[in-house]
Amino acid sequence: MLLLIGILLIILLIVLVLFFINKKNNKKDINKKVKNPVEKITGTEDFKEKNKSISNPENNNKINQNSNIKRRNLPYRKNITFHGEYIDIDELDFFGKFNKSPNNIYILAYSEYPKNKYVLIKKEEILIHGNIERPSHALVANNGNFIINNWGVSSNLRAIFTVFNKQGVKIIKEELKANIYNSGISHDGRYAICQTCRSKYEADSNKLLFFDLIENKLLWKTTPIPGPAESYIFDTENKILTLIYKDHKEYSYNFSGDFLDQEQWEEELSENNKSEFIEKDNDIDWSNIDPSELFEELEEENKTKLKKLSKEESLNNLKKLRKLLNYEEITEVKYKHARTYRYIGEILLELDKKKEALENFEKALQISKRVGVKRITKKLRKELKNDKLKF
Repeated sequence: MLLLIGILLIILLIVLVLFFINKKNNKKDINKKVKNPVEKITGTEDFKEKNKSISNPENNNKINQNSNIKRRNLPYRKNITFHGEYIDIDELDFFGKFNKSPNNIYILAYSEYPKNKYVLIKKEEILIHGNIERPSHALVANNGNFIINNWGVSSNLRAIFTVFNKQGVKIIKEELKANIYNSGISHDGRYAICQTCRSKYEADSNKLLFFDLIENKLLWKTTPIPGPAESYIFDTENKILTLIYKDHKEYSYNFSGDFLDQEQWEEELSENNKSEFIEKDNDIDWSNIDPSELFEELEEENKTKLKKLSKEESLNNLKKLRKLLNYEEITEVKYKHARTYRYIGEILLELDKKKEALENFEKALQISKRVGVKRITKKLRKELKNDKLKF
């Protein structure tokens, strides 16, 4: 009996020893799985410190200050007001004409005198602004590409046709030995054209130039059969350019430069409609007129009879003066060129067309600062601005 009890005690002792050995081994395995428990706790404390720093109001102020610094690098908003066909940007000290893109997202403003400046605006935020010599006309497309005509740069360089993208990078610069009559840009900003006046330099006289603004190059240049157009339509889907004239006639070219209405044109000529394209004013055949003699005649009337002319006589003289601007005998002589714009402005002022008068006085000043219209130009600007503010 005692022997049996002794054996049981030995077995119990062995079981207890094995139990404690196994427990000790399990504890070692757990410690191996949990690597460096002190570091883990420290990491948690760091995380708490980070959360604490983010929730700290002082640190929030620092974050906001950094955000403001970034915003200063974005396009900035200026005080912009519109006065009919003119725009006033206070902080740029800018006042000039403007045109909107067809989608009304972009505004291109330009000042002919005295700033020689352009400004591109997107939804009232100024994207870029810069200087360009003697801008006379400007248009902007839906993608922000824009064109600027500047003319009368020198006796040998009549005009420059320039195209920019919305970042202000110049992508086309075409120097011409003829004044630019008109220009246009497609709504999508992929194509542009310009037409020149007559000039003694045959290469640039009475030309139609077509530009690809993706490839940034002149695609073709031709003498338009019907002459200078008043406006243009770009059909980019069918690649057709339509020229629209005062009498509402339309003639088209494809984007390769081929005239598409040759048959229509020849038919009109055969029906003795050629006279429609020889402009006449009160029985004056412009194909035989001496521009210099007509200028002297109109100058004398403007100086001595302006206020005595009837409305019909004034309108007739206005047509003649505008027509003279197509002749290099006028545009090549600084005095005649500037005075022609001055006389146009004076007639328009007599007809109570202040905006149009101001535009022509500004063009006169672009050509010659001594043309004698500085005071009236300044006065008209002020009047137009005040008239707009009243409303």
